[in-house]
Amino acid sequence: MESFEKQFNQPKPPEETNLEPKPEVSATLESIQETKPEKKKTDSGLYDINEVDGGFEVTIPGLFDKKLEAIVGTSKQRFETREEAEQATEKARASVKEQFEKASLEKTFTKYFYRIDETQDGKFRVVLPGLVDSKTGYYVGTTHRDFETWQQAKEYFLQQRESEEKLTQKPLLEIQMSDNEKIAFSDLDSFNPRVAPSERTQEIPASIQKYLLRKEKLADTEPDTSTYQETVKEKDWERKLYSFISSYLEKDGTETAKQLRVDNLDSLTPKQAIELATQIVIDLTKYKWSDIKEQKGETTKPEKTKADQSSVLQLLKEGQLRRNDSDWEGNGVCRNFASSVKAVFEALKANQTKFSQLRDTYCVFESGEETFAPKRGKK
Repeated sequence: MESFEKQFNQPKPPEETNLEPKPEVSATLESIQETKPEKKKTDSGLYDINEVDGGFEVTIPGLFDKKLEAIVGTSKQRFETREEAEQATEKARASVKEQFEKASLEKTFTKYFYRIDETQDGKFRVVLPGLVDSKTGYYVGTTHRDFETWQQAKEYFLQQRESEEKLTQKPLLEIQMSDNEKIAFSDLDSFNPRVAPSERTQEIPASIQKYLLRKEKLADTEPDTSTYQETVKEKDWERKLYSFISSYLEKDGTETAKQLRVDNLDSLTPKQAIELATQIVIDLTKYKWSDIKEQKGETTKPEKTKADQSSVLQLLKEGQLRRNDSDWEGNGVCRNFASSVKAVFEALKANQTKFSQLRDTYCVFESGEETFAPKRGKK
């Protein structure tokens, strides 16, 4: 099995992001929205400033759930002047932003290094590996640097992680496309890129952009991609599929999560994500031989089967329900399983935490051999 890796230098300019986090949970069922401070409202939304008798009332976030990365509930504070209320609002926004960044980055920390610790005197300590043993390749000791603010520590931490990125590990073949672009082919066991957590997505080089992002194959009317197409038709399919995966790993798939050392499903390395997407599909599928029609020893292109007309979530649920049923015939063939791996990977990627390690990792679905067939030039 070949994997596709890329190296390039120019990051895609970060999109403008709101300082508010992912969708928030409000225990008081109050609406969460952005409003202009001077506009009076009867229903208070998050960060609203409303004029009341004797001053101004501000609605600010309540408790922060680190595991869910969500704000739970709201609270209200009163101030004598609008200026004080606005200052409280800005302070609350900055605090929420910092809490979300901490919760996200902490999921990438290791036990002894690559971490940010808060010291007793209120500073932030970035702990990094020390020396590398030339014989074993293991780190020896640690080094650290203290910063006055979280923002300074975070930027330094991310810079150090980026400087130590290594995208290829023992590739089978490398092709240098240009000064800053390289294609590497690896077997699955050797695919273990070391990438930094990031909230930015790298610009895809033009030389491989069409291959990675082209939609023609996935929009085909042939059965090859039907399962994937049925999957993406459904609204909010990534969240629903991710929820199924999470539930599966907490129950029937605990051993899979343990083997792949998955501690946080929303903070996966590229290797973990690919192995997890593959293993889940292996665990919950069975080849259905009756879906293959044979005539005179040759396999003809089949009509759309039940699996072709099903979504990935439907196939995996069937597999979970009937995997131990000796009478179960199966839930698809190669094309359905390829679609499933791609969909599972994309669901995982879409639900990663703010500082994701999967932003520049892609799962490409292919079928047939025409895409890779070399063409001999005319002499």
